[in-house]
Amino acid sequence: MSKVRQSFPLRGLDVHNKFQVSAGLCFTLGLPIAALVGVLKHGKTLTAPKSVDGSWQIQSGWNELGALPCGTASTPEDAVLNISQSGKNFELTLPNGFHTQAFGSIDGKTLNATLSPALQPKLAGCSGEKAFTLVASLNTDVRPRTLSGTVAVDGCPTCSPIAFVAVPQRAVAKKPAH
Repeated sequence: MSKVRQSFPLRGLDVHNKFQVSAGLCFTLGLPIAALVGVLKHGKTLTAPKSVDGSWQIQSGWNELGALPCGTASTPEDAVLNISQSGKNFELTLPNGFHTQAFGSIDGKTLNATLSPALQPKLAGCSGEKAFTLVASLNTDVRPRTLSGTVAVDGCPTCSPIAFVAVPQRAVAKKPAH
């Protein structure tokens, strides 16, 4: 007589073995499902950082940086902040004569970065390499959005922070050609 294939795999097992198999299935399926539910519940509270990625045209204040003691002698009037963002972190470059690259972070609507110019000033009374601290706030309540903040020379107690305002470069009105 040929053996009949059993359609239910637990048939023929005693009660103890059935309990072990059932407990194993609950553990191997239940634990990942419980973890997934926990991650999804926690994920509801996460918020993405504000986007500041792109080029920002500095509208005012940046050219005053050259007047500071231990400032830089070659601050461009038409400086552009190029920001490359990844999550809460960003890379900032200032290509227009300042040749600076910096890294910073975003906390809410506040940007913080330390800039070290490639061309350091060689002025009397200035010691070593100077770093600049940029602190800016993102204003999303106006159109176009603005970055407004200050740039200060680190280690210079006689230097007042310089205020600046920047707008996304695509929002800068282009001058008509004559």
